[in-house]
Amino acid sequence: MLHHLLGTGLFYLLECRTSAAQSTSPTRWLGAVHKVRIGYRMLAYRILRNQEELFEDKKKHDVEHAVNGLIVMFFEGFVVAGHGYHGRASPKPPTC
Repeated sequence: MLHHLLGTGLFYLLECRTSAAQSTSPTRWLGAVHKVRIGYRMLAYRILRNQEELFEDKKKHDVEHAVNGLIVMFFEGFVVAGHGYHGRASPKPPTC
């Protein structure tokens, strides 16, 4: 869930000048084009992803989805590691 929120945030920042109907974010697109309420967009996306007749090559789509997920999780790891490192890199001086 965390990676979805960060990924959606990244999509939003990269696409802030793009209309939601033209978005490459599937959840944002579902909201704009099909008026799916925000709480149901992930469920709608999962249902669509599992409909094999919608894709010419379901295995290729699954691999592309996994690669995108790995990229998002990779950068999330850097964010988390950087946050932890930042806390240790500048320790507070001891008080007397």
